Amino acid sequence: MPSIAEIRRRLEAHRPITHPVLGRRQAAVAMILRDAGPVPEVLFIERASHPGDPWSGHMAFPGGRVDPGDSDPLPSLLEPARFVERPVARAESFHFPGILVGKPDRHVVWGLTYRFLETFFQIVGHPLPDRWSERRAG
Repeated sequence: MPSIAEIRRRLEAHRPITHPVLGRRQAAVAMILRDAGPVPEVLFIERASHPGDPWSGHMAFPGGRVDPGDSDPLPSLLEPARFVERPVARAESFHFPGILVGKPDRHVVWGLTYRFLETFFQIVGHPLPDRWSERRAG
């Protein structure tokens, strides 16, 4: 796992492709990294639970705060044992790729947050396994 300085260097060199959407509101999230010793830490939040919210209780990037006991090792997201599948309620035969987070591995990062992590790790030179093409082929 690269240091914060190396992550910063790679992100500064990255030139993203942007697609402006006229007439629509733009969304934004923050990926908060902390230099916490030998490896960086990342902050996730657990979304509030609300009936009817399809993302209720899911893990996401903040705004939020760190509570005592929250998990933080960034390199653990690359551990093969953490890669799981997330079933989709409306399509029982399809599962999204996900990563277990929290202690004791009680949440799954999936969907758009997973996609953001996938892009981040690609940029910093530690790509996640290509689990999308496996699903498209199957």
